[in-house]
Amino acid sequence: MTTKQIVMSIPGEKSRDIIFNPIDRKNKFNERDFEREISKKDKGFLASYSGKQSQSVISGNVRQFAKYMRENGYMYQDIDQSLINLYLNDLREQGLTGSTYNLRVYSLKKYLEFIGFTNFTYKTAKIDKYNNIKLITKNDLMGILEQLKELKNKPGKKQLKYLRDYLIFSILIYTGVRKNEVLQLKYKNLYDDNDNLCFTVIGKGRKQVNKVVPGELINDLFTLKTLEKKSNDDYIFTAQRSNSRGKLAHNALNLILNKYNKDFNQSDRKLSVHSLRNLSGVLLYESTKDIRAIQAHYGHSSVVTTEHYLRGLKAKTSNHYDAMKQALAS
Repeated sequence: MTTKQIVMSIPGEKSRDIIFNPIDRKNKFNERDFEREISKKDKGFLASYSGKQSQSVISGNVRQFAKYMRENGYMYQDIDQSLINLYLNDLREQGLTGSTYNLRVYSLKKYLEFIGFTNFTYKTAKIDKYNNIKLITKNDLMGILEQLKELKNKPGKKQLKYLRDYLIFSILIYTGVRKNEVLQLKYKNLYDDNDNLCFTVIGKGRKQVNKVVPGELINDLFTLKTLEKKSNDDYIFTAQRSNSRGKLAHNALNLILNKYNKDFNQSDRKLSVHSLRNLSGVLLYESTKDIRAIQAHYGHSSVVTTEHYLRGLKAKTSNHYDAMKQALAS
């Protein structure tokens, strides 16, 4: 088997070369050699990557590009702007849109910059993250809470799991916290303030936001702590494994939310922590009509951000003609 080496010069403070072996016996892109090169401990792409996305996500997306190259007979020397455009068109034809598509583009851009291609252009998708939120309805949410409330009081092997999941749903909707904020909660974070049980979360921009735990959840919280034999230093929400002390994983939380939405509501609409956070503010606004209260509820620095969250609702309630007519007549 003949192997052709391609040497890529990598720009940087210290000049260095990366050697790729992209030709296999079928004279096509060799994905195994590619895999070794991106994960090489000292010089590989992942060793150099320091962005906000996890290395596993980035490498997975880059491997999709490698798969495309292999399946279409391309090699490293074939990489140019037209190939990039063909690949991105292929992603769009697969139905990738929004954030998923943009993350593929971001991963590809970072990888190609690493191997020396810095002059390509990449077409990203425009996203309106506020208008794209698909809210679960109030009735759907109440259906989940009522059934979990009933299940958590029934003795059985899954009673502890139902109790944990009831608390997760309740705290998310009552407090409007973000995913990472609820997963980081420990029992030592709870404190008493004027007969209210409270906790403080560190939001975006390191802002501290105080939240009140609804009184009806206090007994359930400490029942969960007792049954799981946890200390104040333990996370409140952990995996239902024996002696588990690590916090619940992000993807596990998503699975929990969508499982109940599918089982109890027979709904195919995906449920997320962010959609619950959004619904939390909408319900509070419908009750109070006080946007400053919603701003405090979310922990937003600017009321403009809060208005984005309520954009659809405010559009329905922005006609003040009758009220103004009455005011002028009085």
